[in-house]
Amino acid sequence: PYPAEGLVWVDGMGQNNLDEFAAALAGRETLEPYLREQADALLGAEPDEIADSLRSLLSPPDAAVLTGEFAEYLAEATRRAIGERLDGWIDDDFVFVNPWGFELDEIRVPVQLLHGAEDRFVPIAHGEWLAERIPGVDAHLSAEDGHLTIQLGRIGDVHAWLLEHF
Repeated sequence: PYPAEGLVWVDGMGQNNLDEFAAALAGRETLEPYLREQADALLGAEPDEIADSLRSLLSPPDAAVLTGEFAEYLAEATRRAIGERLDGWIDDDFVFVNPWGFELDEIRVPVQLLHGAEDRFVPIAHGEWLAERIPGVDAHLSAEDGHLTIQLGRIGDVHAWLLEHF
């Protein structure tokens, strides 16, 4: 009943995430210092350095978009997200390795799922796993998208879907 159950996370996942999830599985006393080290490096980094730090997670489509204005946006968003505290990042990691508090087959609201086969942050197997378990899901599993390209290239589709369903 949570993402780590029944999945082989290592298939297609970047080394950065493998290390981070191992720290999350070990517990807060391991995860927090790990993330503090990562955060300190990110907070002092220029946009191109942040992009370089993500290389193990970037498929060719994602690497192609993580430049210029988008790299600057991502650097600023990262600074805002982790500049004061790491609580959100820590909580996010624990969601990957702990029960969510509900079963996927209990979902009764419309759900749109977008996932790219070129995603090295979260392997496509996870998107497929979710698509099989969420009732009535409107799943779009794209062969050409990565993780970042979904954010950049599909946001108009997401907005249109939301307007249609809510």
